[in-house]
Amino acid sequence: LLSQNKDGKILDVLIETDSMQKAVIMSFNDAKSGLARRPTPEGDLILLSPAAASFNLFTDEFARGRVFKQAFLNLKVKALK
Repeated sequence: LLSQNKDGKILDVLIETDSMQKAVIMSFNDAKSGLARRPTPEGDLILLSPAAASFNLFTDEFARGRVFKQAFLNLKVKALK
């Protein structure tokens, strides 16, 4: 996929991070800044997903989901402060 990406757009959005928490925060901030420029109708939703290989960092998809969910909940708490 990347070798076919002549304009480099995919490479521009790849993020290397050392934790799920940082990845969620960076993705959330990117989404938030994009959403701030475009109002969305009431009732719309935003789907957050890990969407990348975890390379055996978790025992299974459920463990990965719990870490992702906790990272989001921590982010939500910080946003409310």
